[in-house]
Amino acid sequence: MRVLIDDHPLDVTLEQEKTLSEVLAGVNEFLSANGMILTALSVDNDELELDALSEWGSRSISGVQEIRLITQPQWELVLTHLHLVGGFIHAWREALVSNESPTVAQLAQDQSDLARHLEEHVGLIFTDLPDGAFTNLFSVTGDPKLMADPPTGRNALLTEMDQLIPLIEQRIAEIQTPERVVAAVAGLVTSLIPQVQEVSILLQTGKDTDAMSLVVRFTELTEKLFRTLPHLARVNEGFRERFLDGERLPALTADLNERLHELVDAFGAQDSVLIGDLLEYEIVPRIEELIAVLPADNGA
Repeated sequence: MRVLIDDHPLDVTLEQEKTLSEVLAGVNEFLSANGMILTALSVDNDELELDALSEWGSRSISGVQEIRLITQPQWELVLTHLHLVGGFIHAWREALVSNESPTVAQLAQDQSDLARHLEEHVGLIFTDLPDGAFTNLFSVTGDPKLMADPPTGRNALLTEMDQLIPLIEQRIAEIQTPERVVAAVAGLVTSLIPQVQEVSILLQTGKDTDAMSLVVRFTELTEKLFRTLPHLARVNEGFRERFLDGERLPALTADLNERLHELVDAFGAQDSVLIGDLLEYEIVPRIEELIAVLPADNGA
């Protein structure tokens, strides 16, 4: 039996699989590890619906000659999703500002999935949203009347839209222009380092709010940097070689991510000494080492 992925023979041996669902599970594991998503499947030229696994999943692979799979890079799928959600919210916002209730109703009808499940779609993009984020926005989605005339008033809805839209646009930029984003974020992180090294002093002098605000900002920027690095590796060959094939860079990013988790735990325990030590001796040196190997933005 041949298994082809985008017309290329699968370079993983299938030994224990007896059914199509078992083959699919194994292939999906391979695809996920390589940043791909399955979008179409055919067995001996018979195209199968991916969302109908219960109908054909138990089929034996005995006698099957060929399985063909069509894939798409995960980042392309994420980018499409970002554009869909962002476009929906933009259109909804414009209709509200123009007081065009029929347009809102039509939008809710034409894009019913997004309208009814906007919170879930946004949650797929932003997996760490705090509880209660965008409450006004999510509470009316799916109901054309409430979407056009929200109980809390349009201003409350517009305020949340004006917070969410830039976040979506930033994620789009991370995928489409990673070199520019990484250069900008690295500059911001570098500018914060001298202040971050003084966090323990802020804590010891009772300036906990200032310290927390600074660390949250620093952590958010660092996470944004981590999130964009795979996209940078995708478009920058030199960095890709260091990011994927080198030993130090992957280890550095993994180690730094672990130290940031320790920092969050230290804040939870209000351990000012550990917070200061982590930042000064563990996190900042690794951040500086990471930034040193990042390519400069060429302005393209």
